[in-house]
Formats: sequence, C-alpha cells, structure tokens
Amino acid sequence: MTDLSIDLETRSTVDLRKSGTYPYAAHASTDVWCMAWAVAGEEPKLWVPGDPFPEEIIEHIAWGGPLRAWNAPFERIMWNLLLVPRYHFPEVPLDQWVCTMAEALSVGLPGALGKAAKVLGVSDKDDQGRRLMLQMSKPRKRRKSDGDTPGPFWWDDEERRQRLYEYCRQDVRVEMECAASLRRLSEPERRVWLMTERMNDRGVALDVPLIRGARKVVETGQALANDRLQELTAGAVDRVTDINGLKAWLAEFVDIDNLRKDTVRDLLDEDLPVDVADVLGIRRDFGKSSVKKLDAMLAYGAWDGRMHGALQYHGAHTGRFAGRGPQPQNLPRGEVIVDDLLEDIQEGDYAFLALDNPPAVAVSSALRKMFVAGEGRLFYAADFAQIEARVLAWLAGQDDLVEAFARGSKIYEEMAASIYDVPVGAVTPQQRQVGKNCILGAGFQCGPRRFAEMVQEQSGVVLDRGARDDKGNLLPGEVDMAEKAIKQGYRAKYDRIPALWYELQDAAMQAVQDEGAVVRTAGGRIRYTYRNQFLWCRLPSGRLIAYPLPAIRMQRSKIVNEFTGEVTYTARRPTLTAATVHHGPWVRRGMYGGLLTENVVQAIARDVMVEAMLRLEEAGYPPVLTVHDETVCEVKPDADFEKFMELMIEVPDWAAGLPVKAEGWRGRRYRK
Repeated sequence: MTDLSIDLETRSTVDLRKSGTYPYAAHASTDVWCMAWAVAGEEPKLWVPGDPFPEEIIEHIAWGGPLRAWNAPFERIMWNLLLVPRYHFPEVPLDQWVCTMAEALSVGLPGALGKAAKVLGVSDKDDQGRRLMLQMSKPRKRRKSDGDTPGPFWWDDEERRQRLYEYCRQDVRVEMECAASLRRLSEPERRVWLMTERMNDRGVALDVPLIRGARKVVETGQALANDRLQELTAGAVDRVTDINGLKAWLAEFVDIDNLRKDTVRDLLDEDLPVDVADVLGIRRDFGKSSVKKLDAMLAYGAWDGRMHGALQYHGAHTGRFAGRGPQPQNLPRGEVIVDDLLEDIQEGDYAFLALDNPPAVAVSSALRKMFVAGEGRLFYAADFAQIEARVLAWLAGQDDLVEAFARGSKIYEEMAASIYDVPVGAVTPQQRQVGKNCILGAGFQCGPRRFAEMVQEQSGVVLDRGARDDKGNLLPGEVDMAEKAIKQGYRAKYDRIPALWYELQDAAMQAVQDEGAVVRTAGGRIRYTYRNQFLWCRLPSGRLIAYPLPAIRMQRSKIVNEFTGEVTYTARRPTLTAATVHHGPWVRRGMYGGLLTENVVQAIARDVMVEAMLRLEEAGYPPVLTVHDETVCEVKPDADFEKFMELMIEVPDWAAGLPVKAEGWRGRRYRK
C-alpha cells in the first residue's frame, strides 16, 4: 500500500531539546500549528486545528496503510499523546509507522533532513522557514497590547502562519523525495526499529526523590567549590565550569592544554604547589557531568516518572544504539560504594556525605542507582563479556584465541606474559592491565603512541617509551614498551588479526574499482560490492553496512614524530575514501584496514546483541534499556533468571563457533 507522509509543526513552553518528546507531547501548553500530509506523487495538503480530520487519512489508517515521517518517533508520540486525546485523531498501531530518518541512518547518511537531502541531491529544505519555525515553536514575550490576558503568547499573526504552513508542506516534499531515494529497512531491521520504539515507550523508572536530593547536594557543593576557587585564584576563576579561566590560571604553574579526567589525575600525581593541587582537586571532584545528568533525568521523567525516549535506533554507523537526554550510554563508573549513602544523598545531607568522600563523587557514583525497576518488578541484566575481542578473533580465524576464550583461559595474563617475558603466574596486576588493554584495544591497527595514551587514560599506567636521541630514535639497549606490546606482543602472537585488516582493505578497494562485482573476504563471511554510489559491506547476519560515495584517491599521509614534533609525509598512494558524518560535519574520510575491521566487528557484535534482545522480548523479558553490550529487562521477580541468561548467550546460526559469554545480575536498582 502507498505510504502517506506527514509532518507536524508544534509549539510549547517546554524545551523539546531538554525534555525529549514524551514530556513535551504530554504537556498542557503543547499544541500543533499544522500538519502537512501527502500521498507519494501528490502535492501536500494541510490540516490545522479546527478543520475536520481528513477522510482520506482515516481510510488509509483503517486499511492498515503506512504513515511515514522523518524522525517518525516524534510524530508518533505527538499523535498518541496529543492529537488522539485532544483532536480525536484515530489511533495508529505502532507497526503502521515508518521512519525515513531511520532508513537514512541505516545507510550512513546524516540524521538531519536538510543534510540528508543535500547528500541525496533532492529538493532543498526551507532554511529560512526553519528559522521561523524555531521562533514560533516557543512563546514570545508579553507586550503592552496583551493587557492582563494570561500567557503564554505566541507568534500567531496570519503572515507568519501562512509562511509556516508552506514550510511544513516543503518538508513533506523533501521527505518524500528522500524516501524515494532510500532503501527500505530489511525485515530484521524493521523488527529492531519497532523494538526500539517499544523500549522507548516502556521507559525506565527513575528514583525522583533521590535525584532531587542529589541535585541539592551538587548545588551546595558547587557553591562551596566556587567560593574556594575564587579564594585560591585571587578572583581569577569564579566557578568550576569556567574551563578557559581554569586553564589560563593553571598554565602559570603547569603545562596543561585540557582538563580531561585523566589529565587532571596525572597532574595530581606530581609534586605541585599546594594551591595548584587544591584547584586541580576541586576540578576533579566538582567538574563532573552530574548536574547535567540530573537535570536531564528530571526533564525526561517529567511526564510519568520514567525516562522515555533515551535510545536512538542506528545512532552509530555500525548500527549500534545511541543515547539521548540523560545519555545512559556514558554514565560514569562509580568511584565509591554508595549503597549505604543513598538515604543521605536523598536527604541532601552534604555535611554528612563530606565526612568520608567529596559529596560530588558520591553523587556521580550514585547516578546508575537512580534508574530503578518499577513497582513489583526487578531488573534482569546481562552484559556480553569481551564481545568485540571475541568477534574479532572469530572473524579473523584466530583459532587459538577463539579456543582460549571458549576455555575461559586467563587471556589478559597470557598476553601480559608475552609482553613482559615472565611466566603467566608471575604477572603483576599492572602488567595484567596492559595485557587487558592489548586484547581489548589493539585489534584495530592501533599504533604505539595511541596505545600508550589509551593505557594511561584507562588505567593510569604509564608505559616506558625508552630513552631517545634528539631525532626521536631509541638509544641502544632501550625498549619502547608500547611498541613491544603492540608489535612483538599482540600482532606477533595473533598474526591472523593483522592479516584481516589488509584482507578487508584490499577487498573493499577491489570492490570500488570493479563496480558491481561481489568481493568475498574473511573466509567468505564478509562481502563487499559497489552499487548505486554506495560501497556495501554484507555482514554474516545478512545486514549491510553502507559507505556513501566511495572513491579511491591518491593521498599522502602526514606523519608527526611524537617525540620531536618533526613532520614528514608518505608518498602518494591509492587510498579508499568515503563520505561520512564525523563528529557532526559531513566529510570525506580515509578508510584503512583497521577502521574497516572495527566497523565490521562492532556491527557483528551489535547484531548478536539485538537478536538476543528480540529473543528476550518474545519470551516475556521486555527490554527497557541497552548500554553498549548490556541488555536490561524489567520483569516480575519470579521470572526464570537462568532462562534469561540462556536466551542471552544463544548463538545465532550465522555466528556458529563464536564463543559468546555474558555476565548477568538482577536487582531493583541499575548497577554496573
């Protein structure tokens, strides 16, 4: 049946960017200016409040016809929470909704309609109209002419209305043109999108009293910290959040270019003037994202006390989920045990909390505990163990590592033993950490410099890079431990993994050079082909990763000597490139073997996880959250936990031989 495309223009006193769609749609001040709609090939029509609901749409819905929109979750939630109860729109089952933005994301295109339209070469989005839409979506200030009339007041003159109506119609035109140029989601991916919507509808319950108490603790602490900062810096810095001011003041005493957690941690290990150490300590303890997290939780939970809409389908190029609002994907790890402190945090008892630890640290450590199972329910959670390292070994045909994972061998210790030339039983905790970093982080063509940075960032271990001459060359007898770990350790021990990098790179380049050909690699598990301006990578599950507008270009690489700063360049050589969204902008990026391997491995790990989530949901374990490789379900306390774990680690037929392992827990509060 033909799709019917719709687009809504709305207004509210609620900030949509801060609250998410659910509290926004449910708020009493929220309303719609208009709805544009059209069947493919027709000019968009308009509905505005006060008009009768179009019979054509009623018939379309009754016959089970699809409703399509760009970012359909917004239109769907607005439809359910506002348009049905207030304007008596007919209810639309979830499975009739289709999201064009999801289709764009699934092939590596930008999630913003205007940017995607430019890439696809269709009609332009109305940028001037967008500015008007943003203005009309929020209340205007009171005017003298408004008299004593209660607000809010809106930009509702006829000229603006008509301009907004045309903007809405143009969005529908652009959306339909984009939809005509995009692939439909495969049936398995359609199931994942629908599951994501059900998860967002379920939401996760929040301990609102605990969040409010934590907010009070943080506010008290920040006020005290700001006063202390002003005192220590003689007024040069007046608040913890003044990053530029802090860096400028600290630069008089230490060499510093950022205030990342690991940078501050390493500086505090040095012998510093007392005032400088105190300033850095304040930044460490109070420069956390806790305040923003707490505010986001309260905003997202404003509707019914549950965090809805925090998951974005296909938020990453590889298909992984992304977080929205409170961002459950990047909750900090707890630094202190807070189980016995939750009551004190809820009461906002700053003074008592300060007796043992900085209260801001206690609040940061308690963030996960603020997600709770609903009344009479428990969380059942399971996290895939080392899933990417396991997938990498399986895909590369590194059979000895696959078997070691399957046996439950001490892989980190074995890696460390080969790096440090010691028996496995003699490996120290610090050496084990380096071995762990190697297993989990060196599989995607990571170089010695980045490996050393990664080890220091994640564990605080500083690898000895060896004494060097003024050209950066190692002196005789010296050893660069980062280089040894990467080259003589990981790459030598697991030689099939470096081979995989080059196999994937060669196969992808060959596919681009021979349009239409199917190039198999990685034992036939991965297939590349170039068609319709996309390089397609078919995964073992059958899902596709898309690389838009691939091209092979002659490029040279910039090489910076990390020890001397000297810059040199390689000779020009053929390099695979593709267009991609990289930290926001749409750019052309070089694609090398390690990056292609990382994409494939992360995508396979994602496919293993979503198949487990679908199995769990079908068996009566409804997922409410996923964080990286972890799935969290909300169930009745008598649900079979062993069955839950069995479903989680069931290996799909297409991944036969993959040594999957998961670690599980159950409880009322979320935890790591």
